[in-house]
Amino acid sequence: MSINATAVWEVEPGTGSATNGGGFDSSISGAGTDYSQQASPQLTVTDGVTASSTTITSVTGGFTSAMIGNALYESGTPGSRYFITAVASSNSLTVDRAVGDSNTGVTINIGGALDGSSATMVSLLKTTPYAVYGNYVYIKYKSGSPALAATPITLTAQGTAAAGRMFKIIGYDASGNRNDYSVPTNSPTWQASGSTAQILNVQINSIIVRNLIFDCNSNITSSAFSCGGTSTILFNCQAINIGSRIGYNGNGTLAAFSCSASGVTSGSGFAGGVWCYGCTASVTTGTGFNLNGNCVAEGCVCTGTGTSGGLGFYGAQTVTAVAKNCVAYDLQYGFQGGNGTTNANIYPTYFVNCLAHTCSVGFRSQNSNNNNSMLLMACGYYNCTTPLSAGLDTSMQFLGSGAQGAPLSCSVDPCTSASGGNFNLNNTANGGALLRAAGWNLVYGGNSTGYLDIGAVQSQAPAAGALIVNRGMYGGLT
Repeated sequence: MSINATAVWEVEPGTGSATNGGGFDSSISGAGTDYSQQASPQLTVTDGVTASSTTITSVTGGFTSAMIGNALYESGTPGSRYFITAVASSNSLTVDRAVGDSNTGVTINIGGALDGSSATMVSLLKTTPYAVYGNYVYIKYKSGSPALAATPITLTAQGTAAAGRMFKIIGYDASGNRNDYSVPTNSPTWQASGSTAQILNVQINSIIVRNLIFDCNSNITSSAFSCGGTSTILFNCQAINIGSRIGYNGNGTLAAFSCSASGVTSGSGFAGGVWCYGCTASVTTGTGFNLNGNCVAEGCVCTGTGTSGGLGFYGAQTVTAVAKNCVAYDLQYGFQGGNGTTNANIYPTYFVNCLAHTCSVGFRSQNSNNNNSMLLMACGYYNCTTPLSAGLDTSMQFLGSGAQGAPLSCSVDPCTSASGGNFNLNNTANGGALLRAAGWNLVYGGNSTGYLDIGAVQSQAPAAGALIVNRGMYGGLT
């Protein structure tokens, strides 16, 4: 028998334990009090008796009906957890499946949160018959107590994905609000301990990960978060201290909403098939958004630390890549198409409604066989030493005419405060006003006309009470 899809798991780094029960299933008939949302077990006995059946007994006892629905840990089969389905007496209870050993003197811990260590999480997320589709794994923020990932935490197939049964890992803060859609003031951290390939490696389909910080500790050898499955969604997650590797790597199908990557030195913040929406990256000499592998960035921002290093948005022409309504700020290269080598297959990178701000080179076309490696559609630039560089190409291609043709040149700063992370367009003539409603019209056919702004954040409609459309960045003053 496998764990029910309705089971919920609780992780509290720094206060939980690898030998706690750590779970609760409210769908079990007669379910009582959820004891997983506390640091210590509700009950511990050291004289448990198991007989390879669903019954566990103890002379010491202390079992109550309020414990029904809670997970217990039993030491006879290390790492094994079972859900209590009935309590016959203070000295006897029934669990959801036959215990895998026959022993006396077994330690039984009922309730209490898990510790979040990589060993515990690998056991919970990988080893049958633990967490399955439909389960929630909640991780509670504890100040100064990150969960250490000494080895990669890999999620492999756990049953079958079904309607309404995605697997979810959700971080929440000390307020105790485990609302599925809340954005906490503080997010819990998984921190790399020593050199490890990854922190979280998802190899299953249909999973949502929310409100987590992946701290690479500048020592990750592959990526902070790697996806090999389909229908994986990241929301409000941060990859920090990335160093020379990758923050998010979508080898499968990965969509990232309002996520960030920081501390990139020579690696990439987002790479390999990640669909990025409202995300940010901060780099020194690395790349913010590596658009190879069918990667898309929309409403995203990449910031650097000076015009002598860093690349914002990059497509190498191995596949089609798109960046739309994005901003590159304070970088050596804002937007680049092509990698300077001869490619047998030429797939130009599309930059649509994008803004290069304070870059050494705003838009750089780079391919050695004189094919257009980038197509610009309704873009703009400000304070760039070289706004447009053909690089190794003989030309750069623009689509459209008028304002939607060659990039628009702002003679004054178009943003409210780019240095302060506020990329709202001002209404200054030849600045933000030039970029408002100048974006590419994405509506094809019919009688509709669109008025998108150039850049990541859309301006407020002038009519009183009109809706403010925020393309969104993680953080910043938007």
